Amino acid sequence: MILTKLCQIKTPGPLGFILLGMVSLLGDSYRKHMALTMAGETEWTKNGRYTGITGLELTYNGVQQVLGTKKTLVGPGKLIDPAKLAHVFVSRRKRAQKTFDLLFHGVGKDALDKDGKVSITEEIAEWDYGKYEGLLTKEIRARRKEQGLDKEVPWDIWRDGCEDGECVTLCHARVLELD
Repeated sequence: MILTKLCQIKTPGPLGFILLGMVSLLGDSYRKHMALTMAGETEWTKNGRYTGITGLELTYNGVQQVLGTKKTLVGPGKLIDPAKLAHVFVSRRKRAQKTFDLLFHGVGKDALDKDGKVSITEEIAEWDYGKYEGLLTKEIRARRKEQGLDKEVPWDIWRDGCEDGECVTLCHARVLELD
């Protein structure tokens, strides 16, 4: 994804952001591992709209995607074993909260909450798309063309960022604040 310190676990379909911090013992020292999962489908992600700060609910299909991810990856003895997690960072967005609840319900959510291992934080929030929130790539490119931008190459979020929003450097810096 956008962060060099994170690895994305690939599962069927799109996965808001939940950062799962796992600790594994290597010799005499601890090594920190992190996994990034994204919320299930929303009405906007279904049709390719940039979805950052808007509070959208998961679709029925989005809930099914999360439950499929849970079945494959989350639980005792699985890749993401709640008992072995050092900390979980969750975005304030509705879709991320619902994704977290679905992923960990019945497999360790209560213990994570009780042990203070869950943080709801803006540092892991979705990309701030600014004026591009809710738009399709083709709409953003058309708007930028009208403004006289991108004459030689089309807009690219990784290179050009978002008008009145974040660029990749700002997203990266924000997530590095997680502790």
